[in-house]
Amino acid sequence: MSLSTIIQKLPKAELHLHIEGSLTPELMWHLASKHSITLPYKSIEEIAAAYQFTNLQSFLDIYYAGAGVLIDEDDFYEAIASFNGASKRLEKIVESQSTVIFKDFAHSPSKVAATTKAVKEQYSERTVLACLELHTYSSLNAEFLSEYKGALDFADKAVVFYSPDAVKIKQLEEVTEQQIASAFERD
Repeated sequence: MSLSTIIQKLPKAELHLHIEGSLTPELMWHLASKHSITLPYKSIEEIAAAYQFTNLQSFLDIYYAGAGVLIDEDDFYEAIASFNGASKRLEKIVESQSTVIFKDFAHSPSKVAATTKAVKEQYSERTVLACLELHTYSSLNAEFLSEYKGALDFADKAVVFYSPDAVKIKQLEEVTEQQIASAFERD
């Protein structure tokens, strides 16, 4: 069975998480302190209470507070390690003697690069096949695609796919296979 056929037969769903919206109150407090950032909350308890959203604005307030404390690469790794949601970043799905399969919801270029690098570092003796679905407004924007340059460099093999229907639904300009290959600088 070809790689293309295997990928086509895999179940797919568009589920993803914005890590900045899922920081624990303790981690948000720690990162704010680490970077000398003043939060609009006076304690860890106030941060925890802010996670009880009452409307869109109360959600956005805590979301942007989380985004504001994620400054460097170490912050990203701390956030991933502390995430206790239903489906973790880099969640191991299957492992056998020859294969390890993870699912991950990274979609920004820097997070895709960090995730791919982390897997390759952990499994340096194995072939890493990275499969990335472009599905966000930015990732399906032809002008933004170049931001992905180098994002899959740590993968031994890479597959990037998208749904032309998603492009139509989002009323974006069509993205071509050549534009994707050129942006990622991969075969």
